[in-house]
Amino acid sequence: MTASASPDQPTFRPWTSNLVLLCYGLICAWMAYHFLFTRGHLVEFAGALAVCFVFIAYQWRQLSRRTWGQRVEVHAINELRKALNRIEGTALSSGVKLPHGGDADAVVILDGVRFNLEIKSIENPRKVTAGHAKQAQKAGEALMSIPVIWLPGSKLKQGREVRGVHVVAGNSKDLIKFLRTLR
Repeated sequence: MTASASPDQPTFRPWTSNLVLLCYGLICAWMAYHFLFTRGHLVEFAGALAVCFVFIAYQWRQLSRRTWGQRVEVHAINELRKALNRIEGTALSSGVKLPHGGDADAVVILDGVRFNLEIKSIENPRKVTAGHAKQAQKAGEALMSIPVIWLPGSKLKQGREVRGVHVVAGNSKDLIKFLRTLR
């Protein structure tokens, strides 16, 4: 049930740019430190170190956000897999490659209807942006499925629609109940 992607298409790894830029920041900080001892420019060192610190802190924060989102996604897919195992005639695929690049976090077939899930670590359903909705819509068009954004970490339990995409906040059982209403 996976969409075919070309073999020469690189794997989607957005966090690698954060790692590369984090390394550049550390190299620049080391160079600033080196120039302090070889040339004795204390003021320039302090300025360069401050700029490097801000750059490194920004990249570290971005990387931490991405890895948190990945942990939420893995946990949510495992919980959904357990919940779907109890239901007859369901299927779940995770990390489905898309022809235009990237991937759908999960594709669920429930009662003969196909849904593509974009799992977000957002806790407030009102913080779902147009970019999130567009991402889910593109995946839905490519997979010929109903796009759904799932917020498994949300304390609120609700389902709504944002720009033509269904947004479900709640655990895996709440998601399954909501998906069954969309038939």
